[in-house]
Amino acid sequence: MAMQHKKAQGQRVGTIPFGSQLCADGITLVPSPAQQRAIVLIQQLRTAGHTLRAIAAALEADSIPTAKGLTKWSSVAVMNILKRSAA
Repeated sequence: MAMQHKKAQGQRVGTIPFGSQLCADGITLVPSPAQQRAIVLIQQLRTAGHTLRAIAAALEADSIPTAKGLTKWSSVAVMNILKRSAA
């Protein structure tokens, strides 16, 4: 219940989800502009009918980093981002 309350307050619970970044206070999550643009691109490519693998390849080709700063994307990571953004 405490974790749900923290999450409702916009505070960090667990790992930082793709699309967000940690504020200087070390507690609050705020949108990451670069990652938000990547999410929009992922959604647009999926709507256009691209497969998860094709989307991952497009992100790599555009040198868009993952949440951990890597440039190697997986179809699973793309799927998870799509699931979270749909919720």
